[in-house]
Amino acid sequence: MTPEEMRALGHRVVDLLVERLADPDVPALRRATPEEMRARLAEPAPARPRDDVLERLAADVLPFRSRADHPRYFAFIPTCQTFPGALGDFIASALNVYAGSWMEAAGPSQIELTVLDWFKDWLGYDGGAAGLLLNGGSAANMTALACARETLVGPMNDRVVAYASDQAHSSVARAARLLGFRPDQLRILPAAEDLRLRPEMLAHAIEADLAAGRVPLFASVLAGSTNTGAIDPLR
Repeated sequence: MTPEEMRALGHRVVDLLVERLADPDVPALRRATPEEMRARLAEPAPARPRDDVLERLAADVLPFRSRADHPRYFAFIPTCQTFPGALGDFIASALNVYAGSWMEAAGPSQIELTVLDWFKDWLGYDGGAAGLLLNGGSAANMTALACARETLVGPMNDRVVAYASDQAHSSVARAARLLGFRPDQLRILPAAEDLRLRPEMLAHAIEADLAAGRVPLFASVLAGSTNTGAIDPLR
């Protein structure tokens, strides 16, 4: 594309987004059945480029979704987006920023290190603490479990056991499976009537596994569950 074409298309996209973000009549959630969406969008691949993609997007795709910035949207996990954040994503995507090595991305890599220093300061970690920025809680849960196992146990073995409440986010169980935990190596413990994990139940499960010669490794406790916001007795 020429610079003029890129600018013109970019302006059209911004106009589309601002119109939707500023429209008070866009509901918090608009649903559709699979049949309705197939009638709108199921079609053969186009034989040539089309110039009506944004119009189709506005009419047949974007209306059928949740609106996290709606003042009465209180569902699920995703938080309200910000327009500066969207522009940051646009920059990262348009430039295809790769931050996997210092040689290829000294600038973006230093931004990540600086932001991590902010987190360390806020959380009271010492200067030797380290980490990385991830794209969401599921990747963070898997990374935390992987780091715990590699640091405390090393390679995966049949004796390692992890624990989670039945109110834990589904990413905890998925992370365990992806990292080689068999179903019997992840204990799903029933929460109490108040939907909080009972410390004594966790203690009994750990004691039973120790007696059986297993290695208790990791307990996932919740500072606000996904389903209800219940907070386990963390102390």
